[in-house]
Amino acid sequence: MHSPRATSSKWVIDASTPDGSRRVGLSEGESLLVGSSPRTDITVAAPGVAPQHCRIGVEQGALVVRDLGALGVYGGGGAWVSEARFGDGGTFAIPDALFVCAPTLTEIVAEDERPLPGIIGDSPPMRRLARLVRRYAPLSASVLVRGETGSGKELVASALHAESARRDRPFVPLNMGALPHELADSELFGHERGAFTGAVGARRGAFEEAAKGTLFLDEIGELPLACQAKLLRTLESGEIRPLGAVMARKSDARIVAATWQQLGDRVAKGSFREDLYHRLAVLTVDVPPLRERRADIPALARAFLAALAPDVGDKRLHPATLARLGQHQFPGNVRELKNVLLRAALAADGPLIRPSHLTLSAWEVPPRSTADPGNNDTRAIVERYGGNISRSAKALGISRTTVRRRLSGG
Repeated sequence: MHSPRATSSKWVIDASTPDGSRRVGLSEGESLLVGSSPRTDITVAAPGVAPQHCRIGVEQGALVVRDLGALGVYGGGGAWVSEARFGDGGTFAIPDALFVCAPTLTEIVAEDERPLPGIIGDSPPMRRLARLVRRYAPLSASVLVRGETGSGKELVASALHAESARRDRPFVPLNMGALPHELADSELFGHERGAFTGAVGARRGAFEEAAKGTLFLDEIGELPLACQAKLLRTLESGEIRPLGAVMARKSDARIVAATWQQLGDRVAKGSFREDLYHRLAVLTVDVPPLRERRADIPALARAFLAALAPDVGDKRLHPATLARLGQHQFPGNVRELKNVLLRAALAADGPLIRPSHLTLSAWEVPPRSTADPGNNDTRAIVERYGGNISRSAKALGISRTTVRRRLSGG
């Protein structure tokens, strides 16, 4: 048995086990023993795992995984294999553990950042995210959180608040995509009695509700241009003026905005103000899509299945199912994984969820860090649901307004 040397690694393996995630490196001729025995290099204490379950090694530049007679190693397609050879990276699974492997020529850097509050996952991309969030949290500067639909942007915004000195003050989320344009001004800044027809009383806006706390503006790209100008003035002056008010009021809420869109493209098209963009994006945080942090899938799956247990009973994933999930692109990210597991748990008669119980999306997206499925993908989903906008919006995890805008080419 050879010990891995992180400083001369040719392959990186991200192992996600019931005890957490671990990253190890292997060079040519090195190997790791995996099993339930504490004497193994990677210990997986789970039912169905043999004391010496499989061996992982690097042979002639390729990563080779060999089953040691346990009949419990499953390739990325979910089929049992006695030996798997990876030349360009991939995934494999044993009971309750997923392994994501990739060739690398860089030194492995130890990542020991603890998970963010409310967020599951300690894979290297999530550790880097945690480090960045904790660096930005104590500041008052505006933050723009970018990421695909379903990747957890609001959870990241909430973590920025929870890790800051404002944690005991309000965290107020406001979704611009779900807000009728004619109400955006009032929702953000409030109004006085009689400010418009139907304003029978004064109402505080989101800025005042988030006083000394954090105001989270989700889907900021959907904010109407007229309201963008007023938001810009507030960010520049630190004051708000409710509709119908004579005097301005001080605003001390920190702004965290989020978007799945490339706001630079919106600026170029004239649908988003460049000066507002720079005010919002003083600091930026990119949330990794699930396909870039596959090592978190087992922990996410365990948490989701535990939450579903009161309704569907205790369920667990067959290792072939875990391997199949580890291979899927998940265009809908963590939200899609949660929905997939719900459907699978309902389809499984017994406690074991097998690959046949999975209903995965037929459409995939290429890897990209700050974009969401585009107009063509949206059209494909709408066609799939027979033109039903509501069902399409639910499947995509976006608002009906956003679906209609994409269909019109906006």
